Amino acid sequence: MQDVPIKQIAVTLVTGFGLFLLLCLIGVALKWAIQTALEKKFQKPFWPDFISEAFTVVIMIVFSIYTAPYMGFGPNPLLK
Repeated sequence: MQDVPIKQIAVTLVTGFGLFLLLCLIGVALKWAIQTALEKKFQKPFWPDFISEAFTVVIMIVFSIYTAPYMGFGPNPLLK
């Protein structure tokens, strides 16, 4: 087994947890903002919910792909 320094574990844990919280907060705020804006245009509650959910999921996936190295997938760029 490979020895991993405590500093590397701590930095990855802190940055990963911080980015995960930020991702969750952005996702909730984005979904709420898009859904309230779309509810004014559509009469049926299905479409605003569906569109806002789909858009939010796509944005969260893209954000997760770009921040994956900071969350422990591969070498952390902050430790180079």
